[in-house]
Amino acid sequence: MGLVDYIDRERMVINALKDWHDQHWKLETAKERIEVINGRMYHTKSTCSSAPVKGGASRTEENLCSAIDQKEIALRGIEKAKEYVEDISPFWARLSPDERFCLTARYIDHEERDGIKRIMERFCVERSEAYRRSDAALRHLTFLVFWR
Repeated sequence: MGLVDYIDRERMVINALKDWHDQHWKLETAKERIEVINGRMYHTKSTCSSAPVKGGASRTEENLCSAIDQKEIALRGIEKAKEYVEDISPFWARLSPDERFCLTARYIDHEERDGIKRIMERFCVERSEAYRRSDAALRHLTFLVFWR
């Protein structure tokens, strides 16, 4: 038994599921975001002045550096979103449609409305059975992710 055995694997999977929409949104909007940043970089207006710059860079240089930083941050975020999708997709595909529904209702779309009620309505079951089904789906996904 090692320290890894003390990690709450189910909590890690729940947090990953709750991040589902944000990660997919990053991928969907990535191209437009990079285009906007590139536009700011390539269309920076340069004003030439004979006055020397005192104590720092010019406004044009500051804007260009800011755009470069924003682009680097955006590219890192996009790379992380790609990793997220690549990591979770094969395991998600191994779940049954009912398991995917339970996890989506309870964890992914958790802000839309009560996921347990959605599970109860879909399967015509009591609240305790809805929790049991979603917990079983979570255990299955956790097992697949961590192979234990």
